[in-house]
Amino acid sequence: NEPSMVDVRKVIQKSPFLTKGERLLVAVSGGVDSMVLAHALCAEGHDLALVHVNYGLRGFESDLDEELVREFSKEFKTEIFVNRIALPLQGNLQENARTARYRYFESVRATSGYNLILTAHHADDVLEGFLLHFARGAGLKGLKPMEPVTGHIVRPLLEVWKSELVEYAIANHVSYRDDSSNATQEYDRNFIRHSVIPSLISRFTGFRKSAMHSLRILSDHYSLYMEQYEEWKRNSLIESP
Repeated sequence: NEPSMVDVRKVIQKSPFLTKGERLLVAVSGGVDSMVLAHALCAEGHDLALVHVNYGLRGFESDLDEELVREFSKEFKTEIFVNRIALPLQGNLQENARTARYRYFESVRATSGYNLILTAHHADDVLEGFLLHFARGAGLKGLKPMEPVTGHIVRPLLEVWKSELVEYAIANHVSYRDDSSNATQEYDRNFIRHSVIPSLISRFTGFRKSAMHSLRILSDHYSLYMEQYEEWKRNSLIESP
């Protein structure tokens, strides 16, 4: 049930959201997903800078992540922006981290001359996100898959599977680091990644392909619903003076 491998560079080449001449700010953690994205963009000659956030949550491991990203920046002669952020101890740690890094990404974009923020979200993220939101009782908006573009944020790898990114890294000698926290099933997403999805794959032939097909339909239906809802508002609601 493995997907056939795709050429990541061709995915970048064919992306309707990326054109030469744009200045790209690439969010790079040091993991395989973002390192492959940065490498493929460099290989295609895009004008880019790296942006990295070090939360220090894994001590020396976090510093090694930062060091790897800095080494990549030197090798490919890209500008780099790094921020060390101390997260609040209260609340949802993962949500706090996400909020902090996107706030930093946007502050860099707004002041550095780079006009797009690229993230390395991929097909596994889409499927995991759907199952996670489904388990938590999300509505239509929460269940629809993430979009390739949201404001200044572009996600060019949403049709690429994690296994394909690893294959690219091996074939092109792209160095990356594995986050040790991804191995634990303490987090809900990791439980879905390591236990739920493998069980579905072993039970249902072609599960990933059919699931992604259903998610595309869901996304189309959501877009149609929103168009009709906005039209209804324009035609039916009267603003009071």
